[in-house]
Amino acid sequence: MTMTKEQLVEVVKTLFTGLDKDNSGFLEKVECRKLISNLYEKRAHQKEDDGSVIEPFSEKMFEQGFSMMDKSGDGKISFAELEGFFLR
Repeated sequence: MTMTKEQLVEVVKTLFTGLDKDNSGFLEKVECRKLISNLYEKRAHQKEDDGSVIEPFSEKMFEQGFSMMDKSGDGKISFAELEGFFLR
């Protein structure tokens, strides 16, 4: 399925709104860490399509991923940063 840029932006808006639990206009590390660790927990006993085991949650991997999105380095992700990440 091909998505237009406008459609992708709408999906990112919906994602951002759903993840911003405190309605601060930012995704703080605490919100993101909780989401990611919960996702890893749910997949902990599953395997990838190629049969490999899914890596356990890693604080180091989380920090690297968060830093990739947090371009300003302020410890939180703005909508513009999340949108930019998905549009790259």
